[in-house]
Amino acid sequence: MPAAPPAARAAPSRDDPAAVKVWSAALTSGFPRRASGRVAGYRRFAATPLPPSLRPSVWASLLSALPPGAVPPPPGEARGGTPGGGREKRSYAALVAAGAAALDADATHTVEADVRRAVPGAAGYVAVRVGSAAATATGAAAPAAAAANGGAAPAAGAPAPTPLTQDALRRVLHAYAGHAPSVGYCQGMGDMAAVVLSQAPSEAAAAAMFRTLMDGYGFAELFAPGFPAIGRWLGDVDTATRAGAGGSALLDGLAAEGVPLEMVADKWLLSGLTYTWPPPVVLRVWDAVLLRGTPKPLTRAAAAALLLAAPRLTGRPFEEAVGYLQRGIVVPASGGVVTDDPPAVAALLKTAGGLKWKRAAVPGAPPRRGGCLACGVGGGAGDVP
Repeated sequence: MPAAPPAARAAPSRDDPAAVKVWSAALTSGFPRRASGRVAGYRRFAATPLPPSLRPSVWASLLSALPPGAVPPPPGEARGGTPGGGREKRSYAALVAAGAAALDADATHTVEADVRRAVPGAAGYVAVRVGSAAATATGAAAPAAAAANGGAAPAAGAPAPTPLTQDALRRVLHAYAGHAPSVGYCQGMGDMAAVVLSQAPSEAAAAAMFRTLMDGYGFAELFAPGFPAIGRWLGDVDTATRAGAGGSALLDGLAAEGVPLEMVADKWLLSGLTYTWPPPVVLRVWDAVLLRGTPKPLTRAAAAALLLAAPRLTGRPFEEAVGYLQRGIVVPASGGVVTDDPPAVAALLKTAGGLKWKRAAVPGAPPRRGGCLACGVGGGAGDVP
């Protein structure tokens, strides 16, 4: 699944003092491990954007707080580790070596191709962290700092990001393959790992955080051979879209034009939304995913994008609909609704957060395939929080 790199441009982002105070207090008190506490925390912080300078610490804390193996790991394999240690006892170097040896020639070639593409494509994520894509460092270290940060120079006083290099990303991916050889590597994982690496406090922490993201949030099942979870995730996007005003008519109309949901949404899901979506939007959605301890905010964001784009999709022929969904949806000049413009980001998140339904009450909604996305159990009708 070739993932198009997101635009390197990122809207200037400076830390809001009030938000820093809120999130700093949360870091001091710690994040809850229980699911009920995660939901309460999500509701508390949903209206307070996470300051970019605190994202590395918050993400590491959230991924560490999530109990390893919240989703059952691949059969016969150890549960995921965390930045705090987790259950993966092998060293980072040992995992890297094991993964490099475990990947076959085709997988190794795919890793190399994706690493070369994903690192430049992740420059926008580094830019959000350091404050602005146009920020410039001063002194003799400026060129080296810019090169290490994927081309974006750090703003004065900003914390130094983990160097986002091809070698570092390759090691992170090899480490996961060493941890979960039955998953190995699949195209799309590199884009997600690059985002984690761009926000992590260190390379080794990035590897542990990515391991927990994969094992604890269901992405390992999504990327496993045969993509066993993709049908369930697409079903969640379908159900969430139909819960919105005009959602059923939109999906049915697109299907009638030969544009089924999976033609576009699978690329969004199999890249963690990094497929063309602007970094500021992806980071805000990932903040919600990590805070809630479930990928539901990701599937809801995909549904929200479709609902907001409905006026530009209804009645369009196949070529125009596909072109808009693949590219135009992120281009302001094309009427894009997934852009880094702050009001557009707010509208997307508000729409996603407002999608509530009872499955039995959603016309045309597919039956639940599998159970809870976060824990892999359960099923049946009921409120979807």
